[in-house]
Amino acid sequence: MSATTRYAYRAARADGAFENGVLAAESRDAALRALAAQGLWAVDLNAARSDDDLRARLSSADLALGLRVLATLLESGLPVSKALAAMPELAPRRQNHLLGSTSVVQSVTYSRGSVAYRTFDADSTEVLRVRFRPRGVTAGAALSQRDDLTAEGYAVQPLGGGDYAVRIRHDHSRLTRING
Repeated sequence: MSATTRYAYRAARADGAFENGVLAAESRDAALRALAAQGLWAVDLNAARSDDDLRARLSSADLALGLRVLATLLESGLPVSKALAAMPELAPRRQNHLLGSTSVVQSVTYSRGSVAYRTFDADSTEVLRVRFRPRGVTAGAALSQRDDLTAEGYAVQPLGGGDYAVRIRHDHSRLTRING
């Protein structure tokens, strides 16, 4: 019998919402197949080195505040997937995460200083938390940094500790890349 490894994952469901979890599989490919069989598209999949890798990395105070804000957003009628994207400051620190999109995200590639992803629609808006200062964003062509997203471009918000929230609006391309 082959040894199994526990994999921590973040995956998109068919409705565009994200879910996190842990599964045991013989290989990374087997884990990806198991997620696909459940109708999930893996956006982040890593072998869990320890139980600490499987736990949230928020302080008790941050967790309490986040849950209060989340409760308020949900009580106002906002769907869970939109509420989580509205709070990038509560995503895990020092990690890259695509938190939400107005389109279905078909694939994501996370690297040390970049994030690249493909959306189903050419026109959509995404929210990410990244561990690097974005130096440029491309979606077919270079996008301009803006104060708001009333037009195609991207906005950057420092979150502290070297992390940034990035909001991107692209109108003509399904492929987007953020470079640090």
